[in-house]
Amino acid sequence: MATTFTLIEAKTLSSNAATVSFTSIPATYTDLKMMALVRTTRSAVEENMYLYCNANDSGVGKFLYGQNSVVDSFSASDAIKLDVNGANATANSFSPVSFYICNYAKTTQPKNIGVFAGRETNTAADGRVWLNSALWADNAAVSTINMRLQFANFVSGCQFYLYGISNA
Repeated sequence: MATTFTLIEAKTLSSNAATVSFTSIPATYTDLKMMALVRTTRSAVEENMYLYCNANDSGVGKFLYGQNSVVDSFSASDAIKLDVNGANATANSFSPVSFYICNYAKTTQPKNIGVFAGRETNTAADGRVWLNSALWADNAAVSTINMRLQFANFVSGCQFYLYGISNA
């Protein structure tokens, strides 16, 4: 069971940005946890955010999400995808995003990644929650984490926190 969370790096955007990256991640922890508050410049309620490791945006993902009373799932072979708030979402609201990478420093197995994200909209009828389970199909240790958007930029004020987790 995880016993120690250590902040590796914190980022608060002072201007809009197309990508956000954590580089030179030390291999001294068991797992990684990233938490963020995200909003984009896209003139829509939602925007697709992608997460990928070591500049490699291919992998195998299994995704489960809920919207209103509908639950759906799909598979994808590209970067890990989730929905976040666009510029037309509820004013000044940021999507909570959290992901957990198990055994990120091991070089003998692919990496399991669990993702949670929520999207708030201007109506109660269009909120969305993403619960993603992904397998990054690469045995390399994760030394870089990159996040990008499909259409727009992250807005100034987005916050990103990367933690290393040490097990007892």
